[in-house]
Amino acid sequence: MVAGPGTTFDCEGVDLRRIFKTGRPAEGPAEDAAKDAVGDAHPAHRAPADMRKYISGRLDESIKWYEGSSVANRIGYYGCQGCSIFFAALIPFLSGLNNHANNQALTIWVGVLGVVIAVSTAAASVARFHEMWIKHRTTTQALKREKHLYEMKVAPYDKAPDAADALLVQRVETLLAQENSEWAQTMAKPSSGDHTA
Repeated sequence: MVAGPGTTFDCEGVDLRRIFKTGRPAEGPAEDAAKDAVGDAHPAHRAPADMRKYISGRLDESIKWYEGSSVANRIGYYGCQGCSIFFAALIPFLSGLNNHANNQALTIWVGVLGVVIAVSTAAASVARFHEMWIKHRTTTQALKREKHLYEMKVAPYDKAPDAADALLVQRVETLLAQENSEWAQTMAKPSSGDHTA
């Protein structure tokens, strides 16, 4: 959607249009009161609360979500790999026992373990646990880096407050858009277990 002059981008109560405006925020209650008295005559002046809301409602929540997703995908990956390795190691052992005992139950268990291995391997391939773990971990670290640089006011955020705020929003939104695009491309690709004719 193309943003017009009257467009307001609402993100958890944050007016992104005002963040991207130039100008300095009011620096005290006297300035805030004067601005309110004239009906917000200077829309370019944004309250510092706008940026705090953006950081807590957008940036911090995104970091939390990607970090949680990274952990969940890591657990899924190691869980599937661990099951496959453990049960694959059990099959020769149970097969050897079955050769001596000729036990029908052992034969059934060998078959069950083979099914578990196949399902576990297929689940890891379809869900792409390893790939999503790496991608979301990378996104988490990139977002944290931007936040730390912004808070410490070092390059590229060693600018006037309004310019630094706008730059943070731009870089964060670019990272999130890039990750979403890569996720869509990843989901569109056939998994390693898929076969094309």
